[in-house]
Amino acid sequence: MFTEVTDPVNAGLIKNLAHPERNITGVSHVAPLDVQFNAIQAYRPFRRIGYLHNPAEPNSLGILRGLQAHAQRQGLQVIEASLGLDAHQEPDPAQIAPLVADIAARGADLLYVGPITFLAFTHRDAVTQAARQHRLPTFCATESIVRRSGCLFGLFSNDTNVGRFAGAMAHRILVERKPVSAVAASTLQRFSLLVNLPVAQALELYPPMLLLNVAEVIPVAPVARTR
Repeated sequence: MFTEVTDPVNAGLIKNLAHPERNITGVSHVAPLDVQFNAIQAYRPFRRIGYLHNPAEPNSLGILRGLQAHAQRQGLQVIEASLGLDAHQEPDPAQIAPLVADIAARGADLLYVGPITFLAFTHRDAVTQAARQHRLPTFCATESIVRRSGCLFGLFSNDTNVGRFAGAMAHRILVERKPVSAVAASTLQRFSLLVNLPVAQALELYPPMLLLNVAEVIPVAPVARTR
């Protein structure tokens, strides 16, 4: 059973979510792209979406293609840059800052950070710091980069809910004796929207009040008073 797979179909684990047809099932922590795009456009109408592609991670290409397809349907533009690979087929983190700068210089309104381990976890600070340096808002599809590294906002399934859902699926398999192949893989139907207000304040890019009504907010630290 998986709980941290971005796209199990494109990853080749299963043939489709509803009918895995293999001894594998589970829950994805990533919201569908159309739901993510709705959250992005609810913040404000970003028209040019930047994306930093890591060719060393196979799901990065699938995310890029999904972004391009959604952007075309909605009349948006994807501004893409790709990390180069060394002789060992590994990307160099020193490339992150200049490539984010290039994306910003080419007119991106927003940097989309997908569930890419190299960018959204291992080197997340390099991504968010470079984006803030160029006053480029960031949207992230995973939780930790918003909560711990200064991404502006994100939409995702939080770990607690993913674990509960996976536990319910395990109960069906281990207790109710359902065949694994008969238990549909799934994303959650409800997602958490998280807004990082200190970043919004730094960028002078505050979310609309309607969005704040449904979002969890990382608050601005209170200013210490001096006597």
